[in-house]
Amino acid sequence: MIRWPVQLLFRLLALPIRILLGALRRLRMGRRVVVDLVVGEGRKPGLADRAELLRALGRVAADPQVRVLRVEIRTVDMGLAATQALREAFTAVRSAGKRVVVRMDAGSDRSMYLASAADEVWMPPGGELHLTGLAAPMLFFGPALSRLGLDVQIEAAGVYKSFGEPFFRGYPTRANRDASTAMLEDLHAHILETIGQARGLAGDAVTEATRAGPFSADQAYELGLVDKVGYADELDAALEEHLGGRPRSIDLDRYMRSRRLLDWLGRLGGGRPQVGVLYLQGPVVERAQRVGRARRLIASDAVVPVLDALRENARIRAVVLVIDSPGGSALASDLIARAVERLEADKPVVVAMESVAASGGYYISAPATEVVARETTLTGSIGVIGGKIVVGGTLGALGVHAEQVGPGVDAGMNGAFHGFTDDQRRRFRASLRRVYDRFIAVVATGRDRTAEEVLEVAEGRVWTGRQAQEQKLVDHLGGLPTALERVRSLADLGTGELCLRETRFDPPKWGVLNMILGRGGAEVPDAVDLALRAAGPAGDFLWHLRTDPMQAQALEIVPWDTSAWESWR
Repeated sequence: MIRWPVQLLFRLLALPIRILLGALRRLRMGRRVVVDLVVGEGRKPGLADRAELLRALGRVAADPQVRVLRVEIRTVDMGLAATQALREAFTAVRSAGKRVVVRMDAGSDRSMYLASAADEVWMPPGGELHLTGLAAPMLFFGPALSRLGLDVQIEAAGVYKSFGEPFFRGYPTRANRDASTAMLEDLHAHILETIGQARGLAGDAVTEATRAGPFSADQAYELGLVDKVGYADELDAALEEHLGGRPRSIDLDRYMRSRRLLDWLGRLGGGRPQVGVLYLQGPVVERAQRVGRARRLIASDAVVPVLDALRENARIRAVVLVIDSPGGSALASDLIARAVERLEADKPVVVAMESVAASGGYYISAPATEVVARETTLTGSIGVIGGKIVVGGTLGALGVHAEQVGPGVDAGMNGAFHGFTDDQRRRFRASLRRVYDRFIAVVATGRDRTAEEVLEVAEGRVWTGRQAQEQKLVDHLGGLPTALERVRSLADLGTGELCLRETRFDPPKWGVLNMILGRGGAEVPDAVDLALRAAGPAGDFLWHLRTDPMQAQALEIVPWDTSAWESWR
């Protein structure tokens, strides 16, 4: 009964304090503020960190004291969709009347794609720009593993479900090659179109630039890809002349620290509607402790209880799931999808896909009310794979003979010493097909389509976000801001600022040490486990084959896209 008067009292007290602090801040910072941002430095940020960065740039766009955003691009090692999100933030700052200036010592496709959002692009005289276009280095080590006596027996439900191919083939299937080519062509076209439009160049001019480089900074200037050839001190002098005096430079992190108190006072006592935001990043697993929390994971035993709690919390009006995952355990994906389905029955749920939301990543997205993806998101891959590693040949070469004894006819079916018999392979394929049919059913129900319609776009094929929208696997193109606007509309939350209740599943401190020592309930890995877990996505898949042979995996890795590797770091 006293809640409303208390909120009013807080607002009355906060308003004059906020006005006073705002005035003091304006006097201290002046009217020539330059905010600095370095791209490609330090630890790779998680999804929540990237969301905070984009919100900070939104504050920069709305701040009348900020005149210039100065960006130094050192390297762009984030996924293409994450790069697109940052690029859109630069465009929003520029649209708000600020000047956006980018400086880079050397440039690649992604750095040029990002830099093209700026008013000016600077390179030093010794800089080089090399636009190569997208390509897919596909490695196949099936023959090499065979020479070692290893037989990786993998079955797939889905013609395009190609992740297992490198482990038992020497070259890609036609379906794999065709699907990868179509996906790359769409991403390549997006990059060239975006750069060409931003720089005022014809599409064929940018295409020619990908064939004729590397270019010196002067050559890049002549081609219209760079605006100024000069050093950092010359850029400083140009900004001083533009601003009519010496600027006050402040890095973006420090700028946000100076704003946090003002933002908190603005929210105090507001009683705004709450929206739950979950950041789901990494491989999908059943139990986090078993894998070891040395990295970001989407563990069903951690995520499902949070989804259930959001469903039961009457103050949460809607939920956004931010997903960056190539999938993983089909069972864990199904458990999470069920929790999403139950949540969606009570309140709107919108998925915001980031760089990759494929296979199990799409599985957990399908039951949502709506799905939002960027044009450059990699998604789909509706299919499953499974199998086991057979080491009998290797052991035999070492003079080790393994033999299964006992009354159980199929007791060794999961074992690593002998391959499948024809009958065992038939039954295992039937098991994978059941899991695949369940995947299809979940997507059909969530997307309000028939199973036959889903099958036409399934079979393990990966789509870009733009292609996925055409195939009705995605509802809207955009990122987290678009997803928040969709829940605002779906939950009728009005026009005020939303109160976000954020949940992230970051690994604990000392996660690697705890995993090695077996602390916190984590299973103690042996040397092979540690080696496989350190080998990136391919090693992660082989680890699953070793520890859970024949368990269906709704997994898709695109090794030529760094975003697919980000989730494992």
